[in-house]
Amino acid sequence: MNKQKKQKFLRIVVGVVSVAMVASVGISMIPGSSKANSNGDNKKIEDKAKDNQQQGKTEAKADPNKDLRVLWAFADIDRDFLIQKKDTSDGDTTADYIFIKFSNEILTDKSENSATLALNYTFDGKPLPKGTEVLADIQGYDNSGIIDKLTIKLPNGYLKGVNAPHTLDISSKIKSKYGKAITGDLKLQLSYSKSESITNGTIKEDPKKTTSKSEDIPKYTVEVGKSLPYSTLVLVQLDTKTPENYKVSIDGTSLPLKSKSTGEKVFIDVIDKDYAEDEVNKLIKIEKVK
Repeated sequence: MNKQKKQKFLRIVVGVVSVAMVASVGISMIPGSSKANSNGDNKKIEDKAKDNQQQGKTEAKADPNKDLRVLWAFADIDRDFLIQKKDTSDGDTTADYIFIKFSNEILTDKSENSATLALNYTFDGKPLPKGTEVLADIQGYDNSGIIDKLTIKLPNGYLKGVNAPHTLDISSKIKSKYGKAITGDLKLQLSYSKSESITNGTIKEDPKKTTSKSEDIPKYTVEVGKSLPYSTLVLVQLDTKTPENYKVSIDGTSLPLKSKSTGEKVFIDVIDKDYAEDEVNKLIKIEKVK
């Protein structure tokens, strides 16, 4: 996919998920369609998946000493990877899905500690329904060879057309490939993300305030939200009355200055990369331009 087509696709997808995520701060994001409504749009989704595969080849690394926890999880009535509460139409009539990403490789044998054992999950207070498949992969997400992802394939219509809210309980019996027991949140309110500061698709109200290393740079607040795999919403608010005198960037990507509904100005954008909150704090750069 060329750069122009990729940017257009991201505007469509990010426009949907980001509006919901930043509603609490009253920011107007890029407008876009909520679903792929033509063969062309569907092709863009397929091309995006191929891009994700290429990224996964170089980014995924296994670490035997790393803990095992859930990074993100969401339910979806189809495979469009849009994290939205309700889909207006079901683009996949073969099944409904739950997608899970772990922090490390998972055990996939037939033991009680396997992440692919359906008995290790409870959905909305009930065991997974008959006919459910638990697959150690997310088709189209990446093909890195690192088994740290799951697709729970539910009977079609089981989600009743609603992607959220749902509750997924995960058994504490699950272990990593290297024998480490799963830790962290095991009762997940979908959609869920722990590596980024969001709850149910909205930015948390407890962002981190950081003291600048330079006397010329004011203190700042950082909020990080997840929109979809391989995209990260970053909001930075400077503790100054003149934010227009500064430039904010993340790993070389500049964040545009926008106004909140309250009149406050913040730097905010969706970056086409999967960052965790600690990564954003390390990569943020604030410069005085006036």
